[in-house]
Amino acid sequence: RGEVEALRGMRLTAEEGSIAAQTHLADMYTTGRGVAHDEAEAARWSQQAAERREAEAEAVSWFRQTAEEGNAEAQHVLGILYSSGRIVARDGVAAVEWYHHAAEQGHVVAQFSLGFRYDPGEGVVRDEAEAVRWYRLAAKQGYAVAQLALGVMYSDGRGVTADTTEAARWFHRAAVQDVARTQYDSRVVYANSREVAQDDVTIHLWFDLAVARSTGDIRDSVVQSRTTVAQRMTRNQITEARRRARVWDAVHLRVP
Repeated sequence: RGEVEALRGMRLTAEEGSIAAQTHLADMYTTGRGVAHDEAEAARWSQQAAERREAEAEAVSWFRQTAEEGNAEAQHVLGILYSSGRIVARDGVAAVEWYHHAAEQGHVVAQFSLGFRYDPGEGVVRDEAEAVRWYRLAAKQGYAVAQLALGVMYSDGRGVTADTTEAARWFHRAAVQDVARTQYDSRVVYANSREVAQDDVTIHLWFDLAVARSTGDIRDSVVQSRTTVAQRMTRNQITEARRRARVWDAVHLRVP
């Protein structure tokens, strides 16, 4: 039964466009390992993998050309691709470079993403003050996740003087917004990519951190907003968000 479920999962992933899964299925049908030997099925999956590689190469070429022409959206997508290691080799430095280009043009999600890199020092020298600067720029544009991040930085006194009143103000502003509306999904510009600039896991992560740093009515409001986000997440996604929140606290060594 376990092997049947694994094969079903592999096939589903391949049908969703995973080159690795398509290639693996082709190999399985060629060798007869785990499935009945079937040259036609092997050829079909090999062809799909080849077509997918060609399509991805064309997509990257188009994004790069458009980004080099100054398009902020394309610059941001390249940042996502280099950050995630999808289609192109993972490269934190290149990701930061493209996020910078987009952020400097006012791209709100790139601004947050850049802050999120300066915060722990991913692909760039760690600089919490610089992280705050980019979080603030995105927060002032109404980006709820950046508002939560800025509230956390004020609460912990990282990159800015600790200020619980200011932290509460940003938590409140984030909580009263429709987070789903401010969520950015890169599938709008690249339909086959599963990587999104700010997915629900990241939103839940920052709500978790905000809940731990707020009190009273503001905390109740933040908890409700987190619950709203959780309702559209899977159990595994919620578990991952909570894990990331614990890691963030551990890395930043927050003192209660």
